[in-house]
Amino acid sequence: MVSGLAGFYVDLDSHSGGSEKCPLCFNQQRKFESLVARPRFDKDCRTKLKTTLGPKLDALEALLNVFP
Repeated sequence: MVSGLAGFYVDLDSHSGGSEKCPLCFNQQRKFESLVARPRFDKDCRTKLKTTLGPKLDALEALLNVFP
């Protein structure tokens, strides 16, 4: 849900580089560790989201913490 909202509001696509824990990271190898890890936006995505969303980024990060 978070990756869909981030993509919708900021027009971000998934990426293959950066942190594998980022909800926008494309997990091509389908690594189980990446699927069950606590998601966190990586530095680049967080910067892009913060620039566009401002304080609304807190809402997306709160959604990442709903299911620990």
